[in-house]
Amino acid sequence: MLQQWWNDWQWPESPTLDMLPFGILVYVKETGTPVYAGFLYESGTSIGWLEFVVSNKQSTVDDRREGLSYLVNILSTIGKYRGMKTIFTSTLSDGFVQSLKKAGFQTGDTGMTQLIKQL
Repeated sequence: MLQQWWNDWQWPESPTLDMLPFGILVYVKETGTPVYAGFLYESGTSIGWLEFVVSNKQSTVDDRREGLSYLVNILSTIGKYRGMKTIFTSTLSDGFVQSLKKAGFQTGDTGMTQLIKQL
């Protein structure tokens, strides 16, 4: 299902990571429809990594908005419980940025390029 969501948004296939994530799948309570998924990775430090957040493109904007808020709240709670003091993520999506700011995130670097090397 998640790979289909990434395809629907025309995102590349997500990489397999050896870090064990805390993954959450959020459903719309009234319909039981899955609406959002995301992963919080532990780094072995007090910093967590929020990544591979994706939504069901077929869901309504309101359901996605509420689903993202719930997802970030739950993953933040898990991170705090696991001893994380900071959660890091990056995105090009202004809508995602604004949603995360409402959830307490602050803007770090801007105008940068992420570089990833597969080994």
